[in-house]
Amino acid sequence: MAVEGFFENKKEPVEAKVGDLTPQSKAVNVTAKVVSKTEIREIPMGRDGSPHKVSDALIGD
Repeated sequence: MAVEGFFENKKEPVEAKVGDLTPQSKAVNVTAKVVSKTEIREIPMGRDGSPHKVSDALIGD
């Protein structure tokens, strides 16, 4: 089920459901609920390896 205007190349974002998203989706606003998340962990980033905090989240609408 596609959202009207979902695949058009617009500068203005459109509203979409999580299930309607594809890897090619662009300029989309999504409102979602966090179903679960992992613990926060630090990973090295950049050339200097400075630590950044990250977490994974499972979302749904």
